[in-house]
Amino acid sequence: MTQVEADTTALRADVHPLLGYQRTTSRETVVTLDLGTTGPRIPAEVLGNFFEHMSYATLGGVCAELVLNPAFSREHHLGDEQRAELAANARTLVALYTSGGDPTAVAEHWVSSPLASGFGIALLDDDSADGLPLGWSRIGPPGVATPAVGRLGGAVRLAASTADGDLGTVALDDVPAGVRQGVFLPVRRCHEYDVSVWLRTRRDDPAAGSVEVGIRRRLPGPDGAHRVGEVLVRARARVEARGWQRVDLRLMVPAGAVARGEPVDFFVRWLSDEATTADLLVDRVSLLPSDHLDGFDPDVVELMRRSTIPQLRWPGGNFVSHHHWRDAVGPVEDRPVYPNHAWGGLEHHLVGTDEYLRLAELVGFTPHITVNSGTGTPEEAAAWVEYCNGPVTTPMGALRAANGHPEPYDVRVWEVGNENFGAWQGGYVGSTENAARFARFAAAMRAASPVPLTLLACGNWFDFADLDERYDHVHADHEWHDELLRLAPDDIDLVSLHCLPANDRLLERLSDAEAHEALIGQIVTAERRFVPELLARCDTATAGSGRRPIGIAVTEWGVLGLHPNRQMVENFGAVVYGGTFLNFVMRSADRIPMASPNGFMHGGAIKKAGGRVYTDPQFDLIQYYADFAGAVPLRCELKGPGFDVTQPVDLGAPEQDVPYVDVLAVRSAAGGLALAVVNRHLTETLPVRIELGATASAAAARVSTLAHPDITARATPADPAPFPLAERDEPIEDGRLRLALPPFSVTWARMP
Repeated sequence: MTQVEADTTALRADVHPLLGYQRTTSRETVVTLDLGTTGPRIPAEVLGNFFEHMSYATLGGVCAELVLNPAFSREHHLGDEQRAELAANARTLVALYTSGGDPTAVAEHWVSSPLASGFGIALLDDDSADGLPLGWSRIGPPGVATPAVGRLGGAVRLAASTADGDLGTVALDDVPAGVRQGVFLPVRRCHEYDVSVWLRTRRDDPAAGSVEVGIRRRLPGPDGAHRVGEVLVRARARVEARGWQRVDLRLMVPAGAVARGEPVDFFVRWLSDEATTADLLVDRVSLLPSDHLDGFDPDVVELMRRSTIPQLRWPGGNFVSHHHWRDAVGPVEDRPVYPNHAWGGLEHHLVGTDEYLRLAELVGFTPHITVNSGTGTPEEAAAWVEYCNGPVTTPMGALRAANGHPEPYDVRVWEVGNENFGAWQGGYVGSTENAARFARFAAAMRAASPVPLTLLACGNWFDFADLDERYDHVHADHEWHDELLRLAPDDIDLVSLHCLPANDRLLERLSDAEAHEALIGQIVTAERRFVPELLARCDTATAGSGRRPIGIAVTEWGVLGLHPNRQMVENFGAVVYGGTFLNFVMRSADRIPMASPNGFMHGGAIKKAGGRVYTDPQFDLIQYYADFAGAVPLRCELKGPGFDVTQPVDLGAPEQDVPYVDVLAVRSAAGGLALAVVNRHLTETLPVRIELGATASAAAARVSTLAHPDITARATPADPAPFPLAERDEPIEDGRLRLALPPFSVTWARMP
C-alpha cells in the first residue's frame, strides 16, 4: 500500500462528472452531496444476469431433470481433472449426509462451480472403466449391462433374465439386469416423480417382458439404520411391441422415507419373460419431480422470481461460438447430444430457444440472445431472429408454430458473437475480420426481423491494456474498436465488453493486499479513462449522423483467477469488487444501460447441490441494489484516504489516487435518498461523514451492511447463508450522517 503523507491540493477532475475526489491523509472520508447535479435515471438492466451453458447451469441447475447423462452418451468429453472434481464433490455430499450435516465435511473439498458441463455438480457413479456411459453403474454381474447404439446416439443394452424381480431389495450383483444412478430427490417439496424411458428389443424378437423403474436405498444413513438396496418405490410397464417406444411411469416416494440431502439410487431393470431371450435397449431416461415447471426446477424459478433479474443474457459466453440453434428446438427427446467444446462435458440441449423464452415468461425477464458469429453464419443468425420474431407465414415462423408457439416472441436484444478476439473461442478472428463479420450479421439479422432490434457488437477489453508476450492468445492491437467504428458505425447500438480481471496473472509478485488494490484500481481506471475514451471515439465516428449515441453493455463482469487467498466471483471478496463496479455503471447509466455478472448459475451465482438451492454473495449483493433501479444518481465529492496502483491487473493500467471509500448517492422517484458506500480497505474500519445539507429532513437513516472477516469465505451446501445483512438505524444530526464502515464491506443507507 502506498498511501501518501500530504493532502492533494485540488479535487481530481478526471474521476467522473458525478464523482469528485481529493486525497488526504485523514482516515475519515468526508462525503458532500451535490443535490443539484444529477445524472440520468438508472435503468434496471444494469442489474441483469448471464446464463451460459456450462457447469451445472442447465442439467443439475435450472432444469428439474434429476438424471445425469440421460441419453447414455458413451463419450463424456471430460478431462481427468474435471472428472476428479465431480467425484470429489460427490464424496463431499455423501460425507455431509452421513455426518448428519457437519459443515467441516464441505469446507476443504468443495468445488462450487466445476467447469465441466452436462454432469451437474457431483458425480456419484462412474463405471466408465467397464464401458458404461459416465454417470451410470450396472445392476447385475459383469456383462449384463453394456453400451450400445440407440436412436440418436448412445444407449445401454440390458441382458434378458428370468430372475424373480419381486424381492424387497435390489442387490448390485444380482439379476435382473439394469442400470442405476445416484440422485438427490427434492423431497422437501415433492414426493411424486415422473419417469420416461425410450426403449426397444431386437426387431426380430416378439418382445415380452416388463421394464421396471424405482428408487433404492444407497447408503445406511448417519445412524446405520437403513438397509442398503431396500426398494423404496417401484413401477413396471409391459413391453410387447416391436420398435422404439416411450414408456411413462410415476413413482410415489413415501413421505419421510428419504431424508433431505440423502443420495438414493434411481434404477431401470429389464424383467424378461421366461419364453424370450430378447435383450432390451434403453436409449434415453428422464426422472422429473412432478411439480416441475415446464421442465424447470420450481425452487430455482421461485428464487429467480424473488430476485432482481430484469434481463438474462443467453446462451453464452464461450459456449455460443460452437452452438447451432436448430439443434435445440423441437421435442427434447429428439435433440442430439454433442460435446460442449468450450467447457468440456456434454450439451444435452435441454434448454433451447423455446425453453429459454418460456423461462422468460415464468420469471419475467427481458430476453437477450447471443448469436454464434464464430463458427456460425449470418444466414443462421437471421434464421434464428426469424424463428423468434417472424410471422407464421415465414419458414422459421412456421417452424416455431409447429413447435407449439404460433405467436412471435418479439425478442429485441441480440448480441453478435462472444469474445471473438480470443484463441479459446470457436472461430476467433482479428480486428478487421470481426468488424466485417459484424456488419454482415447486422444486415442479415435486421432484415429478418419485423420489429426493431438492439444489436450489441463484440468489444474487447484487452484492447485497452498494454499486454506482453504472455497474452499472445489474445488479439489486442488497439484497433479492435476502431475497426468496428470504421466498418459498421451505423449498425452498432452497444459495444459489449467483458470486465473479467484475473486475480493471479501479472500479480505473481504482489502481496494479497496489493493484488486486491490492483483489482479495485482496474474499475477506477475504466471509469476515469478506458470507458470515456471509447465513448469519445464512438461519438466521433457517428458525429453528424443524427442517430442515438453508441453505448456500452458490460455483459460479463467479475473477478476470475485461481489464487485461493484473493477475491473472485464465488467468494465474499466479490462483494466489494461488485459494489465498486455497480456504483461505476450506475453513475454512467446514460452510456452503460446494460450489465450482467459472471453469472446466473455459474460463477457468483445461484447454486444447487444435494437437493438444496442457495446463493453466492455476489448474487446477494445485486439484490441489495434493486431499489437503485429507476432512481437518479447525484454528484458526490469525496475527501479521504487513498492508494496508488503501480502493477495493474491484466485488464488494467497503473492508477493514482484511488479512494478507499466509494459512494453512490441516488434520489428515488418518490423523493427518498439512498447511498451505497463501499469500504475497499482490506483490513481497516474507516469512518465516513456524509454531509447531507440543509435538505436532510429525516431524523435517522436505515443502514444495512454486508461484511465478513474472511474475503475467501463462500456459501456451501452445509452453510448456505453465511453472509447475513446487518441492519440498524443511525441518527442524522445537523444534516450529517456518520458511519463506521467495516473492512472490505458495502453499506447502504436509506432515508425517506
